[in-house]
Amino acid sequence: RARQMTTINAHRSYLPGQWVHLAATYDGRLMKLYVNGAQVATSGEQVGGIFSPLTQKCKVLILGGSTLDHSYRGYVERFSLWKVARTQREVLLDMETRGLHAPLPQLLLQETWDSVKRAWSPMKDGSSPRVEVSGAHGLLLDTSLEPPLCGQTLCDNPEVIASYNQLPRFRRPKVVRYRVVN
Repeated sequence: RARQMTTINAHRSYLPGQWVHLAATYDGRLMKLYVNGAQVATSGEQVGGIFSPLTQKCKVLILGGSTLDHSYRGYVERFSLWKVARTQREVLLDMETRGLHAPLPQLLLQETWDSVKRAWSPMKDGSSPRVEVSGAHGLLLDTSLEPPLCGQTLCDNPEVIASYNQLPRFRRPKVVRYRVVN
């Protein structure tokens, strides 16, 4: 159970008009956030199961907003909910294969919005989410990661660094530019 509300953030806001692949995992100990396959944040605030045994059957999945009218304005191409925490390699594979899987025992939900009215409850105003066909697809992902603000570097997070060391794709030679301010 969480000691408090658990929030995990990337080091920068999303860019309007730019597709990104987001994945969040929780293994009972750590929450991890991946942006375009790169682990960008972790949190250990949550402890144990997400729901208590008494309230497990009463939970509602709200995708793209909350009951407090904190709504998401944008597009979601597909959504998957897994029974297990995905590894970074699996997140990358999902991203490269466009995330569509044959039914697997660990895959609880895979939504491509083909049947919104049948599978999802309407919003407060009685309307269903609007489905729009997009010409964009996963190949247009922004794979560049902007540096965080001074004093908020990802390099300070050992979980993030460990994830980079495990994936050769992220260990390619890089050009590092820096400026010393004295």
